[in-house]
Amino acid sequence: MTPDQYELLDYRKLNSEVNQIVSQRFQLTTASIVLLTAVLGWITSRIKLNNLDTLNLACSFSIFLLAALFALFYYFHSLLGPMRIFTTYLSVKHESAWEKEWRAFREDPKTKTYAGYSKLGRFIFLFLGAVAFLYPQILLFFSPEESGHSYNYWCSPMLWIALAAFIVYASAVLIIIWKRHNIINESTLVEDWKRIIGVEGAESSGVAKKGGQEE
Repeated sequence: MTPDQYELLDYRKLNSEVNQIVSQRFQLTTASIVLLTAVLGWITSRIKLNNLDTLNLACSFSIFLLAALFALFYYFHSLLGPMRIFTTYLSVKHESAWEKEWRAFREDPKTKTYAGYSKLGRFIFLFLGAVAFLYPQILLFFSPEESGHSYNYWCSPMLWIALAAFIVYASAVLIIIWKRHNIINESTLVEDWKRIIGVEGAESSGVAKKGGQEE
C-alpha cells in the first residue's frame, strides 16, 4: 500500500472512532433513563405506606441511583476528551472543512445557544438526578395514608442522607459542566497537534481564542 492509501485508511478509522463515541454517548443517556425507570418501578411496587422501613428503603435506592447516574454522567462527559482529540487532529492534519465550520458555527453569536446533544445530555442527567431523589419522597409524603407519621418522616436519618447525596450529585455535575473547557480545551488540543505535526501558524477562528463549545 502507498502512503496515501494508509493515510486514507487512518482518516476513515478516525471518523469511525468519532461516530462510535457519539453513539456511546447517546447510549449512556438512554441507559441512565432505563436504569432510573426500572429501579423506580421496582420501588413503587414494593412501597408500603405508613412504614418507616419503606422510607429508609426508598431513600437507600435514591442514593444508589444518584451514585449510578453520576458514574454514567462522568463517563458520558469523559468521552468528550478522546472525541475532541480525534476531531482536532482531523481539522489540523486533514484540514477537515466540516470540523472547522462546525467549530465556527458553535462560536457564532447567532447559533452558539443551540441545544446540541451535549447540552441536552447534561440537562437529562440533572433532571434524572432530581427525579431519583424526589420521586420516592413524593410517593410517600403525599400519600393520604402517610398522615399522622410526618414526625417519623422528617426525622428519618436516611431522608437527610439522601438529600445530602442529591446536593453532592447536583453540585458535582454543575462543577464539571462549569469547568469543562478547563478539562477539555479544544484550542489547546489544536495547538498541540500543530506543534506535533509541524503545521505552521495558529488558527484565527474564535475557537482558538475562547476554547470552543462542545456539541
